[in-house]
Amino acid sequence: ADVERFVVNFLRRRVQPGEALCRQGEPGNTAFVIKSGRYEVIVHPPGAARGAPLLRRERTVDDVILGEMSCISVSPRSADVVTLEAGEIWEIRRNVLDRRLYPRYERNPIDALAEACLERLHRQGLRRRRQQGDRENG
Repeated sequence: ADVERFVVNFLRRRVQPGEALCRQGEPGNTAFVIKSGRYEVIVHPPGAARGAPLLRRERTVDDVILGEMSCISVSPRSADVVTLEAGEIWEIRRNVLDRRLYPRYERNPIDALAEACLERLHRQGLRRRRQQGDRENG
């Protein structure tokens, strides 16, 4: 039920060949769920003019999420995403994510994620030390 209420906030739209979903370096205010179509992800070398790309990758897999990291972290887009074949995307805006994430964490979701990662690394380190101690004593 919670997921269904969340999906209602997605903007469902059709995209046409040549349409750019996002451009590298632009603010990431949205994330995209690819429902159908073909897309190209293009990464340009940092600081270089829009010449030969560093990486080109075609995406055709349905239900892939693109743009989520810059949307959540409020950082610039790391790649261009251009439509190769007409399709459908579901777009979600940062303000919707914020309303969904902030009440749970009562702070920036990136801070909560970083804290969870640090806790996990700490637990793994403790586990390794215990295992080493068991080997030395065993």
